[in-house]
Amino acid sequence: METWEYETAHRSPHIASSGKYVNYLLGNRFPGINNAIMNNISLYQFLLQNRNVPPAQLRLRITEGGKPLFNESELRSILETVRNQKNSKFARWLLQNRVGGSGVQQVAPLDPSRNKFWDKFMRKYTADVGKQFPPSWNGMFWYMAILYHLEQMDIVGPVISTALDTITLSLPVLADLASEVVSKMAMLAPLPYAGLAGEAIGYAVGLFFVGIAVMLNVSRRHFGSAFKAGLEGMPVFGDVLAEGAQSFEIGAERYLQNRQRLLASVDKVSPSAEDFLDYYTPDVEKKTGPAPPWDEAKIKRNVMEYVARSTGANAALAVLEDPTAALQGAIETKTREASQAVTGAIEEKQQAISQAVTGAIEEKQKAVTDALQTAVPVPLKGGTRRRSKRHFKTRKYRK
Repeated sequence: METWEYETAHRSPHIASSGKYVNYLLGNRFPGINNAIMNNISLYQFLLQNRNVPPAQLRLRITEGGKPLFNESELRSILETVRNQKNSKFARWLLQNRVGGSGVQQVAPLDPSRNKFWDKFMRKYTADVGKQFPPSWNGMFWYMAILYHLEQMDIVGPVISTALDTITLSLPVLADLASEVVSKMAMLAPLPYAGLAGEAIGYAVGLFFVGIAVMLNVSRRHFGSAFKAGLEGMPVFGDVLAEGAQSFEIGAERYLQNRQRLLASVDKVSPSAEDFLDYYTPDVEKKTGPAPPWDEAKIKRNVMEYVARSTGANAALAVLEDPTAALQGAIETKTREASQAVTGAIEEKQQAISQAVTGAIEEKQKAVTDALQTAVPVPLKGGTRRRSKRHFKTRKYRK
C-alpha cells in the first residue's frame, strides 16, 4: 500500500483544475487555499480507495510531516462516513479518476467512448503490462498517443474529437466497400484465377483501411474500439467476430447497469454487505485494497436499522424509551398551535374593528363637509361671510 503524505500529496489533473477554479472564484485573495482544498480532496480520494483497510494499518499510511495524521478511533469514524458516501456522485467521480501515491494516473474514463466494456476490459488486463516498461519509454508512448493529447486541448480539442469520431467510424465501412469494389473489378479481368486474385487484392485494400482505423484508435487511447476494428481485419471470420464482440459488449453493458442497480439497492439496507458484494461480484474495474470482511453482526444491525426506518418503528421506539419527553413534546406542539390560533383570531378582530372605526370616521367627515358646502354668503362690514337660512328668518321676525 502506498503512503499518503499531506505536504507532498499527488493530485489528478481534475483535482488540480478544481483547486485553480476555487482560487479564481476567491479572486486570488487567499494564497494557499487552493492547495489546502486539493490536499483534502486527494485525502478523501485516498480514503475511498482504501476504505476497507483496517484503521490500525491505514493510519500509518496517512501522514503529515512523517507522523500519522489520525489516531485509530478517529480514522474508524471517518472510514464509516466514507463508506456511507461511496455511492455519491462525487465519490464515484473520484474513484473513476483516481491517482496513486506515486502520482501515476490509473484510470481516467472521462470520454464516454473510452468507457465502454472493451475499453475497461483492456485497461484492466493491460495496466500491469504497461508498468513493466521502463520510464525511458514514456516519450515514445506520448507520441503514440499524440491524438489523445490533442483532444484534451481546450479550444481545438472538441473539433479534433468530432473529426476523428467521423473518420474512425467511417473507416470500417470504407474497408468493406473498397474490398467489395476492388475484388469485383479484378474478377472482370480476362485472366486465369482472376476471381481468386480479386478476392486477395480486395482483402488487402480493406486491411489497409482497417489498419488506419486501428492506429487512429490506439493513438486516441480507444483500445476497445481498436480491438473491435482489428477483428474486422481478420480473414474469413472477421465480420462474424466483430459482430460478436459488439453484441457481447451490449450484453455486458446491460449486466453492469443491472449490477449497479442491485448494489445500490443493497447499499440502502446494509453498506457493509454492499462492500462485500461489490468486491466479489464480477466487474471490469480493477479492485484495489484488501477484500472487505463479511461482518454478519454488522449486517444484521444494518438490516434492523433499515427496517426500523422504513416502517417508522424507530419513532415509536423513541416514544417508548422516553415517554416523558414525547409527552412534553406533544404538549409543546399543541400549546404552540393553540397560541397561533388565538393570536390569529385576535389579529382578525383588531383588523375588523379598525376597519369599522375608520369607515365611521370617514362617513362623519363626509357629512360635515356636505353641510358646510350648503351654507349661503351674507354681506358684512369689511367683506362678506356665509350665513345660514335660519339666520335670515330670525332677522325678519325681529323686524
